[in-house]
Amino acid sequence: QLPIVALHLPIVALQLPIVALHLPIVALQLPIVALQLPIVALHLSIVALQMTPFQFFFNKEITIMSQSNGFMPRKDGEFLAWAKTIYHDCSENTEVWEISPEAIDQISDLVETAEAAYQVNIDKEYRNKATAKAKDAAFVALKQFLSAFVNTLEGNLLVPDAAIDAMGLRPRHPHAHQPIPLPDEAPVFTAVVGQHHDVTGYVSTLQHGRPTQYLKDGKYAGFVLKYLVEGETQWQTIVSTRLHYTLIFSDEYEGKYIRMQAAWINPRIQSGPWSEEVRELIN
Repeated sequence: QLPIVALHLPIVALQLPIVALHLPIVALQLPIVALQLPIVALHLSIVALQMTPFQFFFNKEITIMSQSNGFMPRKDGEFLAWAKTIYHDCSENTEVWEISPEAIDQISDLVETAEAAYQVNIDKEYRNKATAKAKDAAFVALKQFLSAFVNTLEGNLLVPDAAIDAMGLRPRHPHAHQPIPLPDEAPVFTAVVGQHHDVTGYVSTLQHGRPTQYLKDGKYAGFVLKYLVEGETQWQTIVSTRLHYTLIFSDEYEGKYIRMQAAWINPRIQSGPWSEEVRELIN
């Protein structure tokens, strides 16, 4: 390798004058950089004063979520207050807005559970991992319900635009009051039983005599699922904007039968004919 090293030495020697020429230029730029540092520090101070510490370090929006439940407040306390407002206004106008009593019962139970879990978790004396987990689970269940329930409110023209605004929901589209045809056919409905007390309902359309997993011609906005568990007397309803929905039950439901039906809904959450009833055993 010595001959190779010897060949490289003249090349290195030629490059040294070039490096030497660049050193004065670098030296001239150092004072300019030094002058700019106070300006950068000033800008950072201004930004820090305008933002909370959480926003400054993580640059997170802490008030309203973006799309996908974008109308829901993000902070737990604000979200709970928002949910209670919806429950209060809907329960006060159940008959006028023609909201099903089952839906009111559901939101009442979910709000009550979420508020109880929230109150325990904000108490420093009792807060721990278990209370945080219970609070998170209660809030997830409430958010899942409201994400579908508010669609029914927005699509229900018996709910005035002013009430929609008062409940903090998304403003209606200018054409929201124009008539929309009702779904004229029932979906093909199937159910799959899981291994952890869960049952998933699937809807589809018939294409050449076979079920097809898509929303036909875009005229359906989703489906409404109703179900009745053995031993209960009231049917429960769930609205989904997808083509499936999973019901998860607690341990005491194991071994009970569940009856289920589904119907397409249009963008105004108005339903069409019901599918054939499906009966499954909860594992």
